[in-house]
Amino acid sequence: MGVAGGVAAVVLDLGWVVWVLSLAAVGLAVLCALSGTRRSALIGLVAGAAVVAGGCLAVDGRPPVPQGWQVLPDISPSEDVDDYWEVGGTDDVRVLAERDRNALVGYSDDGSVLWVNDDVAEVEGWSAVSAGDSVVAFAAGTSDGPAMSIATATGETEWSAEVDGAEPFSANADVIVFTDGERTLAVDRRSGERVWETAGSAIASSEGRSSFNPQRWTPEADWIVVSVDDADRYAVVDTRTGETAITAQLGEYGEWVIAGDTLVTFGYEDDRPVAVGIPLAGGAGWTTEITGGDRPESYQPADADVRLVNRASVQWLDGSDGELTTFDLPTGWTVDDTGGDTDGARGLVAQHRDRDGDSVAIGLLDPRTGDLIPMDQRVAGAQVTGATASGTIVEVTYRDAVGGTHERTVLIPDAALSP
Repeated sequence: MGVAGGVAAVVLDLGWVVWVLSLAAVGLAVLCALSGTRRSALIGLVAGAAVVAGGCLAVDGRPPVPQGWQVLPDISPSEDVDDYWEVGGTDDVRVLAERDRNALVGYSDDGSVLWVNDDVAEVEGWSAVSAGDSVVAFAAGTSDGPAMSIATATGETEWSAEVDGAEPFSANADVIVFTDGERTLAVDRRSGERVWETAGSAIASSEGRSSFNPQRWTPEADWIVVSVDDADRYAVVDTRTGETAITAQLGEYGEWVIAGDTLVTFGYEDDRPVAVGIPLAGGAGWTTEITGGDRPESYQPADADVRLVNRASVQWLDGSDGELTTFDLPTGWTVDDTGGDTDGARGLVAQHRDRDGDSVAIGLLDPRTGDLIPMDQRVAGAQVTGATASGTIVEVTYRDAVGGTHERTVLIPDAALSP
């Protein structure tokens, strides 16, 4: 009975409950068979337990990851997922905010604790964002308190600065920008000293299909948009100096991004979809007709270019001259719309569907080259959840031999995306 149930669990994907009950039945049979004496009963008990444990491990076979991919440890400092969240980090350090400790905690890539910073406990209602080699802690919501910079590598507090309740909005190599809805200010990234301040709220670094949240934290931005007045006028500000490059009625465009040193707007000319490049630091402007592919699902700035994600293709606009490049996905493959707008993430999840629309394969697409890497057939789902300076973080769901599902987190270096 136990053997038959186990075979059925594997063949028919009946799940872990049927599989474990089948193993328990086999284990009980082994125990009964060896229970003639006290010694044999003990041996039977151990053997039965080994059958159950071995069977559980046998079906939980995790699919191999391609060469160069790194499986990240599951870091769960608390059973309650509301007690902690992953802030970000680098290739070597993952930073978590932990409410039980009331601290920021740095973990190595094997899951061991590297450092604990409890200076953030001095800030009421604190939260934190990752700026790569540093973490910015601040008073969130209606709370008031200083902002702090904590070194990602060591956990040391680098500086504390008064920002009068403003929250971090963007950063670059030189400054961290804060805004509070009425004014925008920048502090020196290394010292915390105030560099510039201007009236108006930082409202976006992109708008329209370019962003699922135009006011999200942007860890790498040399330009931001600041509201000027109630007449729908906006200033594009150089975050390094606080100087205004241009003032424009951006509301008339609806959709735009800042790519490198170019403001790119999207609209129509004579019913033709076009992109228009407006230089922010000198140079010539350009206009490009968007041809090929479906209507883009999103516009996303990536370094000095713009990535246009379509259902069955990825297009690139060169921010400097408007040159358009298109990569079509293989027949039957489409770009998954979950996680495609994760800041800094190079990889995109793609799915191959059958005629009924059911997913039959999942892969990872390098949008820079058009290369597609199919994942193991046991992978049931994948979602881009973050990025480091050199790779994309993907949450992978896989099936075991009896139909159960499990998750693992994988870091895919940019260099490993293209075979």
